[in-house]
Amino acid sequence: NYAVQKKEDHASEFEEGNNLSLDDFTEVVRKENPEKKDFDARSMVMERCIEIIRIVFSAVKNKLNPNKEKHTFEIYGFDFMVDGEFNVWLIEVNTNPYIGCSSTLLRTIFTGMLEGAVRLCVDPHFPPPAGVSSDLEEVEGADRWRKILPVAKKPVEPGQQPSS
Repeated sequence: NYAVQKKEDHASEFEEGNNLSLDDFTEVVRKENPEKKDFDARSMVMERCIEIIRIVFSAVKNKLNPNKEKHTFEIYGFDFMVDGEFNVWLIEVNTNPYIGCSSTLLRTIFTGMLEGAVRLCVDPHFPPPAGVSSDLEEVEGADRWRKILPVAKKPVEPGQQPSS
């Protein structure tokens, strides 16, 4: 959590903004832990983060959008920690996450995240008019975002089963 880390004397000593990409994290772990030559942050850390996020949303799904507003979305910030045994721990969930850019990496991630969120949540409701190209400006990272929970295609009435 950079809000805490930036107060330390050695903050950003090894990497800008104390941030590593998943690929860089994989490289550091493999270099510093030769026995972890098969370590892959994408499959071993990120997939566990996604699993935890699914669990959290499953636990609170009945509390989200209590007014049943249509065509809305929210962006949540999940803060995780990886311990010395490479276990993933959820630290906190922010309903109003700070998306400041303390590093070039975060600037790329947040720009892609915001573009990806709009493409997933807004664009389907506002397709381009007939005859107008739907080609999108290339924004690095916008294609990395995905819905990780099932989304009903139409509202489900009380007592009915959702359609698949």
